[in-house]
Amino acid sequence: MSVAASSGLIAGIVDVLFVGEFSLDRAKEYGEKDVNNLVIKTAQKFGYDGNNIKDAIECLEKKFPFNSDRLVNEFGGAKQHHLWDFSHHFSVLGLLCAILTQFTGKVFGTNKDGIFIVREVPDYQIKGKNFVEKILFGTVNWFFHMVSDMAGSSQCIGRGTGIPGPIVSLLKSVSSLPFFRNKKIGETEFHTWVSKLFNGTLLAKRNADNKITESMPFDLRTEIGILHEGSRQLVPVLINEAIVRGVYCIRRLCREIEQKDIHSIADLGRIDAEKVLPFNTPAIKRMCTIASGVFCVVDSVDALVHSLVERKVSTFFLHLNFVGVARFVLAIGDDYTAFLQETQIEREKSEYRSYRFEREVAKLDWFELDAEQTQLLYSLERLVCLHDANNTKDEKKKAQKIKWLHAWEESAVRSLRLAPGEEQHYFLDDEELFRRFSSEKNEKTARMLITLEAVTFKPYFPTNEDEIAACKELKLEHRFMDTIFLQRQHAVQRKELNDIKNAYQWYYDAYSGTIRNRWLIGIGTAAATALTAGVALHFAPAIAVALVGKGAAALSGAALTSFSLAAIGGGAIAAGGLGMAGGTMIIAGGGAIVGLLGGATLTSAASMLLLEADGYVLNECAKLLSYSEKVLVYEPNAGERINALANTISTRLDTIKQRLNV
Repeated sequence: MSVAASSGLIAGIVDVLFVGEFSLDRAKEYGEKDVNNLVIKTAQKFGYDGNNIKDAIECLEKKFPFNSDRLVNEFGGAKQHHLWDFSHHFSVLGLLCAILTQFTGKVFGTNKDGIFIVREVPDYQIKGKNFVEKILFGTVNWFFHMVSDMAGSSQCIGRGTGIPGPIVSLLKSVSSLPFFRNKKIGETEFHTWVSKLFNGTLLAKRNADNKITESMPFDLRTEIGILHEGSRQLVPVLINEAIVRGVYCIRRLCREIEQKDIHSIADLGRIDAEKVLPFNTPAIKRMCTIASGVFCVVDSVDALVHSLVERKVSTFFLHLNFVGVARFVLAIGDDYTAFLQETQIEREKSEYRSYRFEREVAKLDWFELDAEQTQLLYSLERLVCLHDANNTKDEKKKAQKIKWLHAWEESAVRSLRLAPGEEQHYFLDDEELFRRFSSEKNEKTARMLITLEAVTFKPYFPTNEDEIAACKELKLEHRFMDTIFLQRQHAVQRKELNDIKNAYQWYYDAYSGTIRNRWLIGIGTAAATALTAGVALHFAPAIAVALVGKGAAALSGAALTSFSLAAIGGGAIAAGGLGMAGGTMIIAGGGAIVGLLGGATLTSAASMLLLEADGYVLNECAKLLSYSEKVLVYEPNAGERINALANTISTRLDTIKQRLNV
């Protein structure tokens, strides 16, 4: 960064010593010289063999006559004609009006009051026999006539009436709009102010008696001269850019040569060009911001000193390098955008890494699902995703959702370690699913466990850091559980589904602070979820990778619980292995948090870090409380079960506190 600051200082000194103040006189001189040369050279292309500006203008006027010149008096006379007649503007508007005159025989402009008017051209001449020729001839004729009028006319040479450039043309056309008709700049009406700017009385030099000693017309010649002045200001800015980017490139190249152990020209092919080229990296953007900032400081100090010495505020702006200021503003914008992108990427990576501590659980019989019930849950979660994907209208998102679902299915069956041949038929179709779900074999507690897990299931979570950006765009848009699920089975009624879903949301809101904040400042559930970084709602499959390997990378919720339990050896997995002789038992409905507190895995570093993850604890506790309130409390021995839960949690929390105090 010291290189960037030094570069800005050097460029600032160059600006102070060699650029100096912005001079309108110098701009006028440059403009007149360039325009005169252009007019003479253009006339020479059409047969003129002299070097006199008057004769060159006359040659072009005869060669390219203009229909609207027949209405000089209608549009302000000799002094204002080029301003009031829009077809004499050197701009897109001027070209369009000239072409319209070709087709309509009418001239478009304003009167002395700045009001838009249209006038017929007497005996106007059309050049071109068809549509294309009229546009082509109209364009060519307009352009070369504008060239002749740039330096005045054959009757009025030099600083005679020129033509409006793009800036004055824009101001004049805007002033003719009804909205600006009665607007004033100071005590002067807007359209009058534009006329004074064009004819030179607005910027004219005046004596002590406020009489004009030298007019300063702001026509195309002046605008061309201003471009010359801008190019002078551009030089130190380019020097600044060249130094910063050059040093950056050299330093990165040297680093690449050292790191890649380059010893010959043949070895240069191993250099990573993206790491060397000084473009679009956060570092070069920050360096450009510092360099241009230092440059602006030096330039502003110089402008301020001159302003104080001359005691004129205008002097400050005349010495200010506007190109440098514009570059500084753009640099700040680029740097800030890069900062936001970098911050977002780091935040997403940090959130993703925090997921790695999200799953470590132990056995809890009250919240177990056996192998067949586990199959029902996985199949139901699959239908939730399949229904959402099939009803997604955006084809790109639909394809991404289908791709994610296939990966999830493969990971799920792989994690279950099913016997050969079972993988292909593991997921049930909707008819078989709802038939088994409604079977009397399944108790109400099991059905509600499955329902709670399915209704809180949040698919499309990333399974690795590369998927964060893609998964971020995917949302569960269509509610399968609230519609198809209720229509296809009758074991769980709408009221029961809504009760457990609302209870879960209420507990989640209450413990996340949403209810309190809603009362205080009116924020909603979505905001509270964002404040907790959405950790629980993604179910963090990556923790399974940390705990038990890549086999569980695409799992979540109860599915991830099952796999993690099997791998860490402390869960409700019967002897004989997953999906085989003993079957699969998973922990659902929030029992994972109790299992974590009551299991042998509590002493592991992963479990201790997991308890610090607010999102995980919040989600599991919300499920646990809602399941206890809406399901367990109505079961036999409900009081004993819930008291046992409370005692288990209380005891293990005391143990954790003791260990933390050691």
